[in-house]
Amino acid sequence: MTRATVRRPRAWVPLVWVAPLLAGCVAGGARAHAVASSPTPPPVSSAGARGIAWIQNDPEAAFARARAEHKLVFVDLWATWCHTCLSMREFVLTDAKLPGVSARFVFLAIDGDLEKNAEFLRRFPASGWPTFYVLSPDGPRVRGRWIGAASPAQLARFFADAEREPLAGGEVAALVAAADELAAAGRPAEAAEKYGAALDRAPKDWPRAPDVRVARAEALLRANDPGACVDMALATAPGAPFAPISASDEAAATLDCAERLPASDPRRRRAVERAVATLAPLCDAGAAELTPDDRGDACGSLIDARTALGDAPGARRAAETRLAVLEDAVRGLPDDVALLYDPALSETLLSLDRGNEAVVLLEARARALPDNYNPPYHLARVALKLGRFELGLDAIERALALAYGPRRANAYAIKAELLLGAGRHDDAVAALEAELAFLAALPEGQKRPETERKAHERLAAVRAAR
Repeated sequence: MTRATVRRPRAWVPLVWVAPLLAGCVAGGARAHAVASSPTPPPVSSAGARGIAWIQNDPEAAFARARAEHKLVFVDLWATWCHTCLSMREFVLTDAKLPGVSARFVFLAIDGDLEKNAEFLRRFPASGWPTFYVLSPDGPRVRGRWIGAASPAQLARFFADAEREPLAGGEVAALVAAADELAAAGRPAEAAEKYGAALDRAPKDWPRAPDVRVARAEALLRANDPGACVDMALATAPGAPFAPISASDEAAATLDCAERLPASDPRRRRAVERAVATLAPLCDAGAAELTPDDRGDACGSLIDARTALGDAPGARRAAETRLAVLEDAVRGLPDDVALLYDPALSETLLSLDRGNEAVVLLEARARALPDNYNPPYHLARVALKLGRFELGLDAIERALALAYGPRRANAYAIKAELLLGAGRHDDAVAALEAELAFLAALPEGQKRPETERKAHERLAAVRAAR
């Protein structure tokens, strides 16, 4: 999962060039003057993708069809910059991998960066990218919620569970359904309690336990209870049955929670060590159900964990494995599919002191996909890390000309950092002011309070340094 709360952006450090790289729900931009110049994204066809016909960004049409056909609605909350979202759509959410589901559900894709979707996101927020919902057309009501990546087998169980009325599935299913409703309603502490009750009452071999633990970890993070999140991980018996994808996501969440504990808390190191034990085999050997993107994420979290333990050689080995996995995955793919690996590829090249290769990669991708803002966006943050400020400024202007929605705020933040690096403090202040104006004017469903708070802090610091 692309990090919003659970899946970590690799080398998750508080640098502005990294935070927008794979950060999940971080976004925004300048609205007062930027809204007028903010480009409108091209319309997306509702034609079938990999055998599944998606209704794009039109909830009313999806729910009307669902009512007419007596079906549930499967919702994919995604973003054009979200590599996990693109990997799921390309390699997992296909008619070949999930035979029959296209006849049983109505499929609705919601681009989280489109302003028209803000009200839908207010009612059904993305806890991470992607977030999937199954909704009944009456209400609509939440029948199921899934955060991040999943295997076809996991999704098949998820679809089957969602089709049953919660009470028909017994006490455990009813508790999960109640927790999903609470999480969607923005009540994470209560959701975490319900998820915990479901886990306590479920049989030891319950196949949904791994993804429910991920959902509980996400809820505990949002409820600012990292201790309970770490305790859950440490209480899970070594060797407990795990779906590899959910194991990777839970380990990433555990790392997030551990980072929020005081340095003196002994659970912090134990949690990181537990994460390493989970992640190392997933990175080094992989697993049949892991896509290359999933395995790359496991390696990325392993890099973070080994770095936290002071194991620089081990972190480098994980980075080398990650690079090999991603380079093999991208070989022979068309640019519009290969694009999904660019963030992790470029970040890994940077970590291995091969940043100039990342520049070559992203410049070629930008030439091949001139209407996509992601290649110049990633090129700008790579250039920032390399100290090539003019290259970065050229790239970020190209990205801003194409970007839309909350992602524009990230681009303004990168532009400000590039301007500061180039010694243009007044222009950096203007870029940060544009970022704040954009963030302030975002509609409710797209608001990013924490991003806005940090943007105010950055602006104050830059003004003070002038």
